[in-house]
Amino acid sequence: MGQDVPMTISADDSGPVRIVTAVLRDGDRVLLCHRSAGRRWYPDVWDLPGGHVEEGEDPKESLVRELRRSWESRHRSRPARRCMRSGPRRTTCKSG
Repeated sequence: MGQDVPMTISADDSGPVRIVTAVLRDGDRVLLCHRSAGRRWYPDVWDLPGGHVEEGEDPKESLVRELRRSWESRHRSRPARRCMRSGPRRTTCKSG
């Protein structure tokens, strides 16, 4: 598994949090999740799937929970989009 590096993401300095992420590859393709524009932290950006590790939770169990949650909410909410990155600041997406 990866490194266990504490990081602070709270403006009120409530302390470090533990997060887990996954890099899911299929050849030269990588799964990314789009964060909603209404999110407090890093809104409207593409990110690796993952999330917070709950207090007392094993990071591996947390990753499974977060991946399952992302997958289930994704398939309930909207049709899939295929996105291709063609440069450092250019991403093109198509539905279906």
